[in-house]
Amino acid sequence: MKKDDMQNIINSIKKESLNFFANDMKFDILEVVDIPNYLIAGHFSAIELNHHIKLIVSLDIEDKLFDILFDKFFKDGVSEDEKSELIEALPDEIINTVVGLAIRNFPDEYKVFILGIPLQLTHNDIFSILEKNQSLSCKITTTVGSLICTVIYKKN
Repeated sequence: MKKDDMQNIINSIKKESLNFFANDMKFDILEVVDIPNYLIAGHFSAIELNHHIKLIVSLDIEDKLFDILFDKFFKDGVSEDEKSELIEALPDEIINTVVGLAIRNFPDEYKVFILGIPLQLTHNDIFSILEKNQSLSCKITTTVGSLICTVIYKKN
C-alpha cells in the first residue's frame, strides 16, 4: 500500500469528519492537524474496510464533545434505561456515516471498499493492532473538544 494512497484516504475521512462536525453538527473548528501517534480521547468506535486489502478506521471523541453530540442527537431526551445503550451506539453511527461518505473521495482503486459493521474493540485492542501495523491520524479540535481519526493499515 502506497503512503500517498493512505494519505488520500485519511484526507477523505478528515474532510467528511469536518463536514459532519462543522456543517451538520454546527461546531466551530479551531484546528485540524496530522498527529504522529494515536491518542486516547474518550468515546470510541472502529470499522473495517475490506476489498483486496483491509483497513481499520477509528474515531475517538473526547467526552465533553461527545456529551454535546449526544444531546444534539437526542434533543428530546432519552429514558435512563435507554441511555447507556445509546451512548454505546452513537460512536458507531457516526463512524459509519463519516467513513461511508468518505469512500466516494478515496483514490479510484479504493472506492470499491466494502464497509463493514463497527468493530467491538477496546482502546487496548487498538493499541495492540497499532503495534503490528502502520497508521495515519489527524486531530480535529472544536470549541468544545477534540476527536481523532485514524486509518490503520498493514505494514509493507
